[in-house]
Amino acid sequence: MVGDVWERIRDYSKLNQGKQLPLLNVEKGTPFVIEKVADTYVKVDKLPLVNLSKDMFEAVNDYIKAQKSWVLIGASRVKTRPNTVEGVIKSTFFKGSMSATSTATWVAAILVYSDVGIKFNHKSKGQALRSNDLTST
Repeated sequence: MVGDVWERIRDYSKLNQGKQLPLLNVEKGTPFVIEKVADTYVKVDKLPLVNLSKDMFEAVNDYIKAQKSWVLIGASRVKTRPNTVEGVIKSTFFKGSMSATSTATWVAAILVYSDVGIKFNHKSKGQALRSNDLTST
């Protein structure tokens, strides 16, 4: 399934490259554009110095699917909590620096829009994701 996850993300990204895409919570920020899609990463306009790697998407997908409840996106720029999507990315891909560049906003949106089995909580005050495989809310 992991290979399938990246294929769906890459296919979605190629199909939507160059288009303005909304964030999951459209009231929280401006649209983003997928500028480039490579074999191992996606580049968005809001992160000129960071590639959103295949490994990032797969790690976040695996983490969310392993949880039994909603996982906060937690797109904090500083002092990110480790049990959030942002925390997983920073601890794994930014040498554990919880004050590194925030990337979870775009990783989360692309995961949800790619239809890989991740659901966004539109009703929650805090933005959160969970696996569609869970039956509880």
